[in-house]
Amino acid sequence: MKLMRHILKLVWNRKKIYRGIFAEQALIMLVLMVCLVGIFDMVKRYKTPGLLDVGNTILCGWNTIKGDLSEEEMAAIYRNYESITGNLKQLPYIHSLTKSYYLTPYFGADMNMPTDSVVIENRKIDVFVKGSDEYGLSVFRPVLEEGEWLTNKKRDDGTDPMVITRQLADKAGWSGAVGKKVILGSQTYTVVGVVAGLKQQPFDPSPPAVVVPVYLFNPGEIQYIARLKGNEKDEFFLSFYNETKRLLSLDRVEPVIMDIETLRTVPIFAKTIWWVLLGVSIVFFTFFAFIGTFGLFWLYAQKHFTEYALRMALGSTRKQLIYTVIAESLLVTCLAVLPSLILFFLVYASSQVAGFAVAAGVMVLFSVVSAWFPAWNVSRVNPAEALQYE
Repeated sequence: MKLMRHILKLVWNRKKIYRGIFAEQALIMLVLMVCLVGIFDMVKRYKTPGLLDVGNTILCGWNTIKGDLSEEEMAAIYRNYESITGNLKQLPYIHSLTKSYYLTPYFGADMNMPTDSVVIENRKIDVFVKGSDEYGLSVFRPVLEEGEWLTNKKRDDGTDPMVITRQLADKAGWSGAVGKKVILGSQTYTVVGVVAGLKQQPFDPSPPAVVVPVYLFNPGEIQYIARLKGNEKDEFFLSFYNETKRLLSLDRVEPVIMDIETLRTVPIFAKTIWWVLLGVSIVFFTFFAFIGTFGLFWLYAQKHFTEYALRMALGSTRKQLIYTVIAESLLVTCLAVLPSLILFFLVYASSQVAGFAVAAGVMVLFSVVSAWFPAWNVSRVNPAEALQYE
């Protein structure tokens, strides 16, 4: 305790010397905290529930070229869509193929997704509306927490089945949602299952959402997604084009096919490359700041060489001398961390404390390493020689 008071007194008496080190370390700590909190937050948002599995999944569909087709012609085209996808399902390398309505992740922005409000026990809750058939579970593999996935059949009471997200169940205050009634539009649905979440983008939170049978939507808005057993994408592309050419007139429709996995890489790559570039900059910034702090401690130790020799002549051990120098450095670092600590509690949530803790840990390591060698060097001094030279 006496030694600690002594160190506090030393730092206070030498505040002009430590002022530069304090300012440098406070700036480094602030930059590290902002960057690390951002990186930790990005990873946390990526790991939140609702990220669907899109490995080996292909989105396929058609765009109509002629806009003056009659209802009968469009109905015939839609029937051919069903024939094409039915034939594709028979291919040996197809695991499953689903029809969906805005269930496909990474495809389009959230602002373009259909939203509505559901009525639950006389309460209105805004939700995203999605559609799927019974194969949506095997294609996208959402985490089913309660109940079962949709079927194409109505319930015995005449209502259509509905799957909801955990976020909607929490908003409704349901601990067990299966069997509950939900009103969407003018129809009443029965909840048959609850999924952990349905994210549209990898770093977005999973919103309250409902999934209803896809047959309730316009056939022209349906997306077809196939999950392959392996890496047979080229074979599937060729089969899809040949089936389209055989059953549809290419002067009326244009086939569209897309690897969903590549859609996922775009937002992930954009976020990752930004943080990698920022991280590299921070590493260089921290390295040069470390060199500067190390140099300041080295000059400080050399300047007070005689003082350390006198301490050893008066009975201080080498370990005590090293401890004193490092403790001075740690005290300055702790003071430099305080502004960032105050800013953290003003700006960030307590759940983001991991980023701050890692930044503070880096600063402590930074402080010990930059002060250890100068401290070790002065501890090797021979008190008699140093005092005789002085």
